[in-house]
Amino acid sequence: MKKVPVPTEDAFKEALNNPGGWVYVIDEPYQGKEDVPSEHILGAWKVDNEGNLSELFEFNPNYKSTSKGFWRKVKRVFMRGEGK
Repeated sequence: MKKVPVPTEDAFKEALNNPGGWVYVIDEPYQGKEDVPSEHILGAWKVDNEGNLSELFEFNPNYKSTSKGFWRKVKRVFMRGEGK
C-alpha cells in the first residue's frame, strides 16, 4: 500500500487560496517550476468550495519518481490546479 503524505500547514493554506481546485504534491526537481510533467505529480487532495482539503489523497497512477529515496528527500511543494 502506498504511503499517503500528511498535509502540511502550507497545503492547508494553499487549499484556502484554491477553493474547488486541487492541491498537488510534486517531485523535488520540479518544485517552483511552471510546467510540471504529469508523471512527476505524486497525487493531489481535492479542495472543497470552502477551501478545505479532502480527507482522501488521490495518487497519480502514472507517477514516476525522479530520485531514489523520494520520501526521504522530497520537500512537499504544493501548486494550484483547476481539475486534473
